[in-house]
Amino acid sequence: MFGLNPYVLLSVGILWAASCGSSYLYGHRNASNAAKAAQGEALAAAVKQHNENAVIDMQAAVEAETKRQAVRIEYRDRVNTVERIVRETPSGCSVSAGALGVLNQAVDEANVVTR
Repeated sequence: MFGLNPYVLLSVGILWAASCGSSYLYGHRNASNAAKAAQGEALAAAVKQHNENAVIDMQAAVEAETKRQAVRIEYRDRVNTVERIVRETPSGCSVSAGALGVLNQAVDEANVVTR
């Protein structure tokens, strides 16, 4: 009968182990590449979403600042309508006229009011 040569069986075993190992390495490399591609796509989508949100935030900030400036300008216009403040000695004031004059002078110097 045919006797199986042990060297033939050994070479078949070695070839089978080598093919299994190379298949594993090839599959691992492909799976790693697929995972990296998926991560890259997810990162690109996250960056795109962040940029869209940044544009929306910027537009909201511009609108808010525009409204704030409009209110600020209106407020300044109302403040500028005051032309002069008349100071008189309040009734029932126990401070002398000289002391009141010194006080008014200090207030005028602090506010840089010209008479």
